Amino acid sequence: MGRLRCAGSPSLWDDTRVLSARLGDHLLVAKRNAGRWFLGGITGERKEALEVEITLDFLPDGQTFTLNSFEDGINADRQAMHYTKSSRQVRKGDTIKVRMVRNGGYAAVIE
Repeated sequence: MGRLRCAGSPSLWDDTRVLSARLGDHLLVAKRNAGRWFLGGITGERKEALEVEITLDFLPDGQTFTLNSFEDGINADRQAMHYTKSSRQVRKGDTIKVRMVRNGGYAAVIE
């Protein structure tokens, strides 16, 4: 049986970090393959949106990276296909705010 794989997404990981989690509520993880980090998050049946502040302390010192993210949009709680895409420069120690609505999610790559 073949393996299902998304283009550009690795199937083996060099490092995995749980960034934030609460059983039955949400999970936000970072996984590294070579020099790229993939971040993914999901929420459950929450009543309100969740905002988590994450410190990028897992990145190597002295380098600048590009963070490309896909986040729940302002109307994502009513229209699941509503999202925003953003890109910014980040370094080790920077913090990012991740906002996910009820039954929402987050995806990003840092390279």
